[in-house]
Amino acid sequence: MLANQERIIMMARKLLLVLLISMPAARLFADVYGLTFLPIPPLYKVERPELISIFRDFRSVREDGHGASLQATVFGGETTQANKIAKYFLPNEGYEIIVAEDDAPTSSFVQPVDINAYNLGIQTAPVDIDNLTPLSYASRVRFCPKQRSFGVGFSYFQRLPRNFWFDISLPVVRIENRLNMCETPLHAGNGNVPDGAFGSFISAMGDCNTKRCYGRMTNRCLRKTGVPQVEARFGYDVHKSEECLHGWFVGITIPTGNKPCSRYLFEPILGNNGHVELLFGSNNELELLNDKKGRTVTCLCESVLRYLVPNKQKRSFDLKGKPWSRYMVCYKTDALLPDWTADDAVIGNSDYLDYLINYTTMCVEVHPHYNIDINIALRYNEGGFSAEGGANLLMRHAEDICLCGKCSKRVGIPAMAAWANGVNTPYTRSLAKPNSPVFDIDNFPLGNPDIQTQGAKVPTYIAITNDDIEENSAAYPGCMSQIIYGALSYAWKDIEYPTFISIGGSYESGHANTVTNRWLAWIKLGVSI
Repeated sequence: MLANQERIIMMARKLLLVLLISMPAARLFADVYGLTFLPIPPLYKVERPELISIFRDFRSVREDGHGASLQATVFGGETTQANKIAKYFLPNEGYEIIVAEDDAPTSSFVQPVDINAYNLGIQTAPVDIDNLTPLSYASRVRFCPKQRSFGVGFSYFQRLPRNFWFDISLPVVRIENRLNMCETPLHAGNGNVPDGAFGSFISAMGDCNTKRCYGRMTNRCLRKTGVPQVEARFGYDVHKSEECLHGWFVGITIPTGNKPCSRYLFEPILGNNGHVELLFGSNNELELLNDKKGRTVTCLCESVLRYLVPNKQKRSFDLKGKPWSRYMVCYKTDALLPDWTADDAVIGNSDYLDYLINYTTMCVEVHPHYNIDINIALRYNEGGFSAEGGANLLMRHAEDICLCGKCSKRVGIPAMAAWANGVNTPYTRSLAKPNSPVFDIDNFPLGNPDIQTQGAKVPTYIAITNDDIEENSAAYPGCMSQIIYGALSYAWKDIEYPTFISIGGSYESGHANTVTNRWLAWIKLGVSI
């Protein structure tokens, strides 16, 4: 028996070493900024504590039964440290941004302007060639994103002849995402908002701005309810005794949730973005202590390697070297524009403008590669009482993204300083002086256009191609996170159908802001039949 235990320990050590060596080559400990999509790991998967805690000790407990067990788990939790999530999305390595028009006095804010308000659809006064009304709007916008999750999970385990087994699990989950934006006015604008424009950041970025098809930001709760995934495994116990267990399994995760559509920033996603997952793993148990009173301490180790099959999704992209450039305005045609000296030129030519995100949101093929999850725990049993505590280590590989189509060649970046001759340049049309390197045309990777100030009033037009798209702006960079958990239970094993009840909780965290910190609590009821 001792030789078998040593052999199992050695195999577990080798497996752990292989998994650690094959750890994803990702930016595991570095913060990232200005990204468009954040995938949060789905709950109630086969290696997560809310599913396996206590239940793996209660499989086929009933003597002369059918070798089956089932459980129902009610769980709920929410994310913490909202600043980490805000920094993930925002372009300035912070959790707030300054949005201002061209004439906003710098005395009203200390930090540099992050976004020129006109790019977002904000305009607090009419502008024409003959009457350049000062545009002085400025606001500070703070973000405090949070996700809440509620659900009930169901698991069924069936022991088969010759030490084979099968199990299946699925949850029903409700996800609620909120950006929790707080806009603080720093300087009032003119207040005479033209038709089609907006007077604040929150109104310009929300559903009221129907011209922006993607990347909207809203303070209302975005909800999604359904079954994220169905997981099934087929396993074999290589060695099984009262003192130790060692087995292997293969499985599949069938996605039943939704895919990203990029309509909103921080959109709720059920499951793992629609990816089919192939599972390979092992489960091990080793009894460490067993006294004369039947009290036992057991070491548990379960590891899972998941290969995620590539699929097609819709993601939003920035331009190379320009975080949040997806929110700038662009020309949607390279046609010649009317005479700029006309009084209605500024208003009339706004029809040629659109939001860049409407064109840089595209269908892509996403390659998530693989994830590794290792669960290590100790379980204490005394009579009907059980306590389990342990940790999960999750390593997620960085995504690779391939563009499926081509960005329209008739969408371009305008050199808007050329919109009028002399000094009468419409202020809100200027990208040459945006008060921020985010939209600084002089440092634009496509080159510095020739600014026309005399003669024909034709703005310089720079067409956007796939070479200008920053693919990493929509790709998840990978992470390494850990979960600490504990659970208590009581079992009635002497009744006709042995039953247990359990409560537990966990906290997930990580060093970089690619990890979403969150707590989770659960209560479960199980029976052996």
